Amino acid sequence: MKKSTLKKILAAATVVALAASAAACSDKTEDEPAENTIEVSISIDFPEGSGVEDITDQTFLVEEGTTVLDALQIYCNVNEIPVNVETTAAAVYGINGVNNSEAGDAGSEDGEAPAEQANGEENAAGGEESGETAVEGSAAITGSWHYSVNGEEGTAAENEVKLADGDSIIWIYQ
Repeated sequence: MKKSTLKKILAAATVVALAASAAACSDKTEDEPAENTIEVSISIDFPEGSGVEDITDQTFLVEEGTTVLDALQIYCNVNEIPVNVETTAAAVYGINGVNNSEAGDAGSEDGEAPAEQANGEENAAGGEESGETAVEGSAAITGSWHYSVNGEEGTAAENEVKLADGDSIIWIYQ
């Protein structure tokens, strides 16, 4: 074989090897999930009378190591759903305007929340939202947000429970 033919074959083989190497190192396409993602589902059960429609079995991808709280915040942020987190305890305070109520914070004596609280507007005491959500003319809705993963009620703080592939999260106001 001639030296020039051998050089051409080696050059062609080098180009093919470099192209294969570059393809292997390139970023994944947007359609392919990253290797460290897991699929989880979320449901949010709002109380009757809140006027907010439940969210049922919405599946989405998150990174490995994502906590129950992270997953809720990711889902809500992507879907433009307001979520309030009490930062010192890393606990969910409210989802889509339905906020945890506190002892003695059930509205006025007749069981109705003041109009500004019923509409989810800021209160006069410092700009925070009301401790409960109510529909105008109905009794105040009281309770707090709780979560379960795969049917087991959460006992640890929601920022401590890490999710696994296929986990199903349910948030319920009770």
